[in-house]
Amino acid sequence: MPQLITLAIICIIFAAGSIWLSRWLKERSGVPDGDVVYDDAGSWYEVAQPLFSKELMLAGKPDYVVAGENGILIPVEFKSTKAPKKPYPGHVMQLAAYCALVESHFGQRPSHGIIRYDDRSFNIDYTRRLEHELHAILEEMRFDLEEDEVPRNHDAWQRCNGCGFKDVCAESLV
Repeated sequence: MPQLITLAIICIIFAAGSIWLSRWLKERSGVPDGDVVYDDAGSWYEVAQPLFSKELMLAGKPDYVVAGENGILIPVEFKSTKAPKKPYPGHVMQLAAYCALVESHFGQRPSHGIIRYDDRSFNIDYTRRLEHELHAILEEMRFDLEEDEVPRNHDAWQRCNGCGFKDVCAESLV
């Protein structure tokens, strides 16, 4: 009988520890509370289909889309680097694209999205202004597709170093 009581106590401690650990990991992950309705971040056994907007001719795969409070859909994008003082403009535009894709795919406009860096999260409001900025950038990109040559738009050698065209680019920084 004492062995059974000891085993029961061990099971209770293990269960409590497991619950605590899963809550701690969720808090640390930056994923908001709610049901995950789309997951491209960690399913090695199942590849998520890209979200697609025919209107925008845009496709993408946010890391997560979570149905938060009141069923509001929230795209979440993870970055593996330490957080800058404010999110990088390219990351904000990527999140804006995911907000547009969520609206197109699920029929519901997100109020915001989340960029989760290694050590900090940023909530980014999906405003009409941000949406218009996204549309302008997409239009500019479509225009550039028709051009024979497009000038480099950055001064970051790291970006050039990771580019597949660095060996043939006349403006390469590496």
